[in-house]
Amino acid sequence: MLELLKRMLGYRRLADNTMGVKQQKVDGPLLNGSLEKNLAVLQTRFANSTDVVYRQFKLGFNAKNGAALVYIDGIVSPALVNDTILKPLMFELTQETNRLKELNHNNIIDLLQNYALPNNSVENSAYLEEIIAGILSGKTALLLDGTHMGLLINTKGWESRGVEKAETENVVRGPREGFNETIGVNVALLRRKIKSTNLRIESLTMGRQSSTTVSIAYVHDIANPKLITEVKLRLAKIDIDAVLESGYIEQFIEDQLSIFPTIGNSEKPDVVAGKVLEGRVAVFVDGTPFVLTVPFLFSEALQSAEDYYSRPYSVTIVRWIRVAALFITVLSPALYISLESFQPDLLPTLLVVTMAGAREGIPYPAYVEVFIMGVIFEIMREAGVRMPRPIGQAVSIVGALVLGEAAVQAGLISNTMVIVVALTAIASFVLVPLGDSIIILRIFFALSAMFMGLFGILAGMILVLVHLAKLRSFGVPYLYPVAPGNVQGLKDVLIKAPVWSMQTRPALLTPLAGRRRVAKAAKPKNERSQQP
Repeated sequence: MLELLKRMLGYRRLADNTMGVKQQKVDGPLLNGSLEKNLAVLQTRFANSTDVVYRQFKLGFNAKNGAALVYIDGIVSPALVNDTILKPLMFELTQETNRLKELNHNNIIDLLQNYALPNNSVENSAYLEEIIAGILSGKTALLLDGTHMGLLINTKGWESRGVEKAETENVVRGPREGFNETIGVNVALLRRKIKSTNLRIESLTMGRQSSTTVSIAYVHDIANPKLITEVKLRLAKIDIDAVLESGYIEQFIEDQLSIFPTIGNSEKPDVVAGKVLEGRVAVFVDGTPFVLTVPFLFSEALQSAEDYYSRPYSVTIVRWIRVAALFITVLSPALYISLESFQPDLLPTLLVVTMAGAREGIPYPAYVEVFIMGVIFEIMREAGVRMPRPIGQAVSIVGALVLGEAAVQAGLISNTMVIVVALTAIASFVLVPLGDSIIILRIFFALSAMFMGLFGILAGMILVLVHLAKLRSFGVPYLYPVAPGNVQGLKDVLIKAPVWSMQTRPALLTPLAGRRRVAKAAKPKNERSQQP
């Protein structure tokens, strides 16, 4: 009951003060009327930072009025500073002196903001902390002598990676573009996919030291308001020094600790757009190409972006292959231990003789063999990922061939073990979203088989299934639509129904618009009459 009241109070506070940072009251010291004193304060705050530029000059239409620009070199565009600030204020205003005098503006800040600066974003502020925050985010601060107000001018222009192919989600058919490290570009890529005024983007700043921009995206007339509020509430509770990647936020907002991912992530705009259109919420973090999506269900790990661009028949077969790959990569080492050490009578006699002959001379039990090869495989995989790509691929291929052949020739492992490790490794690459979970599950089932054989594997599968059934992602059962069952939802799990037949969004997401606008084209009534 107390927890319910706390959550209700949290919702109420969040409704009063939503995600917008500008709605928050700014406290702190005000700017001084003296330009020299303001510059002295800024120089003290930035201390010995040599990348902070202080450019003092005189306004063109009033040589007695001193001004100064403060910005950080490297995160602003020098061309924007010169063309939209210095040139208008030092040269063009000199020619427009008489016309500006006719405007009879007593407020010089208003005059500059509305008549003199040709920039798409010019904001005024009297608070020192707002001025400093603007400078740190890539804006240029314009300070004037004799006024307690300053201007923050948008001059952001740091180097960034362009829109390139997504590295972790390769597809044969479908869009190839991926997100980059700039949040503005990422949001724009989503806007290109969903051209609707109902797509809402709300932002906040997180991290006491990093001041990282975080945005949430959802479709207003589809996403459940309770889900949106829950996402905002969990984000608002995060208090951390720095947010350097979306993985920081993922660990704070997940429902419970588990080896299975309950927060989705993707670096493809079309994948995020598809999930948002189903009623999910996307979380963008500045500085990373990986966008979080919630809720995330287990069935999504068996899906790929191109499943929705290909014909349903082949996609259905591929999904069954992914399920088979999951069982192969998780259970192959455990089954090898069990059948070799506990239940060899379950195999055909000829196969038992062949396996026994292959293991002749091996100095240790099957489970030791499995763990040694498992560790070696993980070392090679990690080396291949961390090293430069051309070298990493060579290390992975040559290392596997050389070590495997040498180990068999030396009598340290059997030929059967090499086959098991190869199948396990290849199958693990099919399910990238479950990569971390698969490693832990493989060890868990191998230990279970080491103690109790097939009975241990069966007991382990029951425990994992119970754990999956208890998992929630933002209140949604992790195994939905299998448990609880939903006929419409099953059209996109082990089978892939045609797009025109999936007329409803996932029911447990409780979207406002439960039905999609899809319709199959009607066939002509008289096909023969339509022929030329």
